[in-house]
Amino acid sequence: MEIDLKQRVEEVGHRQLREELAPLLRRLAKTGRPTAVTNRNRVEAFIVPAAAYGELERARDNLAELRDVLPLLLAGAAAGARIPSDTLERLGIAPAFDWKRLNAFQAAFPVRITEDEEGGRLPKLRRPRILPLQESSEDILLPVDD
Repeated sequence: MEIDLKQRVEEVGHRQLREELAPLLRRLAKTGRPTAVTNRNRVEAFIVPAAAYGELERARDNLAELRDVLPLLLAGAAAGARIPSDTLERLGIAPAFDWKRLNAFQAAFPVRITEDEEGGRLPKLRRPRILPLQESSEDILLPVDD
């Protein structure tokens, strides 16, 4: 797939760049957008503002970290491990949270709690037996009028 850079990036010829370097750099810093340097209508290089370059470096570092961590996250999720939300947020994985969708999901798929807060199994409780109560006539107290 070929990307058409002319639609998204301003172009400047290499001779124009040499002749108008200072005004071009001021405009580049002001707009914050990269500029393509052309030679005979072919893009030869890009000039990127310092802030944009810093963002590119951070994105590259985040991608490298994500590539290292993603297999572990997937293996942990497949094994049923709990992954703290702050870990996901730090890696840039922060899905939008919608309470209504969560409620609809819970209504559609009832949950059965099987573990306590520490991950231990809940004890199995026996179902209580309800026995009829045998009353004796001695236990019944009737009000007596004097």
